[in-house]
Amino acid sequence: MLAWIKKSIHCWNRRHEGAEKYSKSKVGELIKEYEEILDKAKSEYEYGPPSTYYKDGFNTFLRMFENKEDYLLFLRDPSVPPTNNLAERSGRRYKRKNAQVMSFRSQKGSEYFCDGLTIMETIKSEGGSLYEGIIKRFN
Repeated sequence: MLAWIKKSIHCWNRRHEGAEKYSKSKVGELIKEYEEILDKAKSEYEYGPPSTYYKDGFNTFLRMFENKEDYLLFLRDPSVPPTNNLAERSGRRYKRKNAQVMSFRSQKGSEYFCDGLTIMETIKSEGGSLYEGIIKRFN
């Protein structure tokens, strides 16, 4: 499965960069390979049911089997990224700060923190200096 994930993300990246055109045959091959991997996992789990020690792999298989369309959406639609790392990284900052202060004193404090993060990310995405951008907004 790991090799398939690497191959499919590489295919998406090449299409996104413009190095490759969308190819139904290439996407079809990747989808067929995905289904073959799931079929193999299904036959192995039917042959030997998972013990409590290997339950995570079985649960992953079930999720990937039941939500095939969700897992394959990034191959069919180039506007959908293959991972949600950006969302996870953004949420991780809030969770880390929340763990440091144990909890914000009020909902407003939490909102101010999120607003500040949003402003800093916007300045970074515009390509300017973070320090200069913050000074401009306070002046």
